[in-house]
Amino acid sequence: MLCANDRIISVSSLISGVAAATPEVGAILSAGVAAFIASARSVAAGEYISVSSHSDSEQADILREQAALALMIKGREVWCTRVDAEPRRAGFQRTDRYGRPVARCEAGERDLGTELIRRRHAVRWPRNPA
Repeated sequence: MLCANDRIISVSSLISGVAAATPEVGAILSAGVAAFIASARSVAAGEYISVSSHSDSEQADILREQAALALMIKGREVWCTRVDAEPRRAGFQRTDRYGRPVARCEAGERDLGTELIRRRHAVRWPRNPA
């Protein structure tokens, strides 16, 4: 909302300035339309840059997490077991909030989920008893 208010004030101030300089309606209207278009382009460009930089950050995070997983695995065989295939235990959900099955993955004797949390590449998600 702040951005919209800034744009309204900027455009109306520009129109007021042009109107104070000349009584010609065509000049005032042209200045208003030009300011409106410039304002809209500025907002669109800002949004594009914001989304692009967020996407770049996400991609960098993914690459860092892939590298961390590769170091943890170090050529060992990885085994994943769906949580719903294990005996029911209190505190473990069988699906995530999107309905996807949850699995526990290990490389050798190392629980990859626990290790990712310990290394701060993942967070412990609150669990609700299933």
